[in-house]
Amino acid sequence: MTASEQPTGSTDIVIAISRDDHWAHAYEDGRTALGVRTFGRSGQDPSDIEFFDLSGRSLTPGFGPDGELTELQPSSSPADPDTVQRRLRAVVAYAGDYLRQQRAEAGAASDELGPQLDTAEQQLPDLQGGSLAEDLRHVRTLLGPHPMDGDLQNRGSFFHNLFVHGMRT
Repeated sequence: MTASEQPTGSTDIVIAISRDDHWAHAYEDGRTALGVRTFGRSGQDPSDIEFFDLSGRSLTPGFGPDGELTELQPSSSPADPDTVQRRLRAVVAYAGDYLRQQRAEAGAASDELGPQLDTAEQQLPDLQGGSLAEDLRHVRTLLGPHPMDGDLQNRGSFFHNLFVHGMRT
């Protein structure tokens, strides 16, 4: 489907996950995902991102000449929600590792940052049960969806912006 053909609605959520499971984002629908100019961490190749629908079915991306996402087509492979759940859990685990690393690096030098990192780590969701939809509901504040129009692009919560937009590797 192209942007104009993408359905909208909460069941149409598109999940984007980097191949290394260090980054993920959820978009309200395919149209919203197609409106995004860059995916993943800064400088990451768009082909390193995989897309899924809420059932766990892989979505095959199409890219334009400048590397922009132009379409998402359901793949012919069956939905695999368990794999998508495992990968979302890996992203959350990586976020926890990242926060602990940042806390260790900050040490006593940052009395202000330390408590924020501790709070962020404590608020990481526990994704140990239920369906893909339940897991996604638990990580929504971290991964989106949130409005992706120009000015609103990075107005997610502190944790969303840290995990989705601010994480360095």
